[in-house]
Amino acid sequence: MNRKLILSLLALIFLAQVGVKAQGVDFKKFSEAFPVQEALRIDDKTFFHSSDQGASFVYIPNLAQLKPILKSLPCGESLRFSYGRRVVTERYVALHFYLSCDVPSPGKLPYNKAVLATFTPAGKLIDYTTFLMHSDEEHTLLLGTLAPYLLEATLYQPSDKGQGQYSVSQEQITIHPTTGRIQRRPLALPERSVTLPSDWPPLSLSR
Repeated sequence: MNRKLILSLLALIFLAQVGVKAQGVDFKKFSEAFPVQEALRIDDKTFFHSSDQGASFVYIPNLAQLKPILKSLPCGESLRFSYGRRVVTERYVALHFYLSCDVPSPGKLPYNKAVLATFTPAGKLIDYTTFLMHSDEEHTLLLGTLAPYLLEATLYQPSDKGQGQYSVSQEQITIHPTTGRIQRRPLALPERSVTLPSDWPPLSLSR
C-alpha cells in the first residue's frame, strides 16, 4: 500500500471521528442530566429549574433529537434551555424542560415555553408538545399526576370583556403507555373571565 493511500485513509478516519463528535452530546448522557421525577404530583417545577443543575438556564445542548422541537420554536441566539425532570418507563423516556426566548423573530413577543417530549429508550424522538407558560399576554398553569401520567393545562388569555380580564380554557394531556405518543384533549368549561393579580405571574406557580 503506497504512502499516499495510507495518508488518505488516515485522513478519512480522522474526519469520521470529528464528524461523530460534531453531532453533539449522547442521548443517554443528555437524559441523565435530568433528575428522575419521584414525586407523584406534576407541576411547573417538573419542567424547569432542577435543583441538581448548576445553572437555571443554559445554552441549548447540541442534540440532534432536539432539532425538530427547536425548529418549531423560532428564536435567535437568545434561546435558553432549562433542565426539568425525567420519567423512565419500559417503553419510553419522557423529558420535561423549559425554553426561554428573550429576542424572538421580528413581530413576535418574548416567550417562555414548557416542553414535554417522549423518546424511545434508545433515544429516538417519539413525540413532543409545548405550552406557552408566560408571555406578555398569555399564561399557563400545569398540574397533574405521574401514575397514570395525566396533566391539566389551564390557559389564561386576554378577554374582550375588559382590560385586565382573562378567558380561561383547559386541556388534558396524557402519554400513551405503550407507544409514548402524547395526546391533548380540550376540556369543556363554562365560558368565564377572571382577573389576575397585578404581580402575575409569580416566580413559581406551584401551590
